[in-house]
Amino acid sequence: YKKISHGEAVLLGMLAESRMALSLKMLNKEDFLRIEGLIAKFNLSDELKNIDLERLLEFISSDKKAASGKIRFVLPRKIGEVEIVKYIESSLIKSAMKYVFSF
Repeated sequence: YKKISHGEAVLLGMLAESRMALSLKMLNKEDFLRIEGLIAKFNLSDELKNIDLERLLEFISSDKKAASGKIRFVLPRKIGEVEIVKYIESSLIKSAMKYVFSF
């Protein structure tokens, strides 16, 4: 949690949410690639390689955006349009996080 800046965490969260939206077919590939390309322009920390995925998921579950143990995500439908999604399978969350960690 303290290995990356808040701004980096926000960018990486946006990337993970975009990846989940792509997997759920809420976001088209063209918009995903545009988001990914913009985020790639930032010089993000290499510290992600050292983050424990299970511990991060525990932290996210206790975040202010979680309700009754369920994490709410703001997923893009297209550039400039989002939808709040209240339940996403943990396997999809883990897959998106693994993608971000390899970014």
